[in-house]
Amino acid sequence: MQTYLKGTMPAIYRIDLPCERTEFTTPPCDVHLKFLPPPPTGEGWTLLAHAAPGNPDKLARWLRPHPGVGEVRVEAGIAPKLLRATFAVLPAKWATVAAFVKVHHLVLAPDGNAAWFVEGVRDQVLAVVRHLEAVAGPKPLGATEVRCRPVTSHREAPITRRQFEALATAVSLGYYEIPHRLDLRALAA
Repeated sequence: MQTYLKGTMPAIYRIDLPCERTEFTTPPCDVHLKFLPPPPTGEGWTLLAHAAPGNPDKLARWLRPHPGVGEVRVEAGIAPKLLRATFAVLPAKWATVAAFVKVHHLVLAPDGNAAWFVEGVRDQVLAVVRHLEAVAGPKPLGATEVRCRPVTSHREAPITRRQFEALATAVSLGYYEIPHRLDLRALAA
């Protein structure tokens, strides 16, 4: 384990590791993954996959064979770059990491590298890193295959946490794209 963790304040950390340790195979292009919790109707988890314009069709073909994937669709837009998929349950590795810290998103690269972006205090993040190393799978992890470093430190934000979450949701659902993919009422729901 190679870490650069300091302090006791909550912060956002990047945990680098091989793709296969995240329960996702190596993607055909760079992709950012984020899970949204099930709606009150209980229809399952929604995976948002964001990539460079023109790549969501490739990502859809890559994602369909993964266990637990339901419907996969490419969101419309001037330059399609968002893929939406449903999962009946949250993938086990994601749920395990989320049991330790708040998971912001996962970045997968076509070179086989992955990066979890998580938020928590130093001890929580160290527990995640130790857990990821302990459940190495069929082959043991190398000494520096899991690396961890802070991305940002805890600072007062000009907006509240709830405002930030609302803004992030609006961006991910396409509210700011032209033409708007949803109206303000749909966003609020």
